[in-house]
Amino acid sequence: MIVVFYGIQDRLVYKPSRVSRGTPADFDMPDFDDVSFCTMDGVEINGWFIRRPGQTYRTARTLVYFHGTDKNASFRLKKAFGFYDKCACNVLLTSYRGYGSSGGSPNEKGMCRDADGAFEYLRARTDIDGGRVWVFGESLGGAVSLHFVKRYEKFVNALVLENTFTSLLDMINREFPFLGVFRYLSRNQWRSTSRIRSLTLPMLFLSGQRDAYIPPDMMKQLHTLAEASSSYTEFVPIRDGTHSRTWTNKNYFTSVVGFMEKLETEGLLKALPLPRETLTDGGDIQFA
Repeated sequence: MIVVFYGIQDRLVYKPSRVSRGTPADFDMPDFDDVSFCTMDGVEINGWFIRRPGQTYRTARTLVYFHGTDKNASFRLKKAFGFYDKCACNVLLTSYRGYGSSGGSPNEKGMCRDADGAFEYLRARTDIDGGRVWVFGESLGGAVSLHFVKRYEKFVNALVLENTFTSLLDMINREFPFLGVFRYLSRNQWRSTSRIRSLTLPMLFLSGQRDAYIPPDMMKQLHTLAEASSSYTEFVPIRDGTHSRTWTNKNYFTSVVGFMEKLETEGLLKALPLPRETLTDGGDIQFA
């Protein structure tokens, strides 16, 4: 059974789809650029850079959106519109490897490289305000976003997390307790508790209290760890929020906007502008 688990683990964790739900234009976001970049290991990643109207995008916030484990980026366009409209953000939204029209197959090491590629894409865009980068991650995307922020923290204003887990090992233990210590053989570990411990940037936690997939207590655990090092945190429990529909609650985007405006008006943002020179490679992707 353990051998079977090891062989099919990627299929248990990742639920990609090649089906497209459209483009940003189909969701009232007419100004966008098709995104295509190649990761360090040669995989092509595709998606969109959704621009605020006209020339306002040049000085607007830019939100890097890391989506969850199912479908692909096109299935998040309706939600992306909320960040675009309510939070007045440009939105960088791409599909991970193996998702949508992106190449390759998903796994932790590769998806971390996808996130690194997103940083390089942003770094190359000299037409945006490189000092106004925000990061958002939902579910599995929360784990991806924590890799991104741990590596590029000094260039990120703040991190917003929604319904994400403490680690994939904890989720395996919850769903497959019979595997015991053998879960550590998994090549997909996503140790978010390790990555969040030393982060100092501000963080917002949006926790759906009716999430039947990822226990809300995991979000609380992450928030407790973040409080030890972060310069500022907020935890927002959303009473009727389920795993995939927390964002439809009327308090959801109000909370995000309030968080952003508080940090900006009270001088709590310390991010440096995106570097225009190539950074030294931080080395191979680590689980911790």
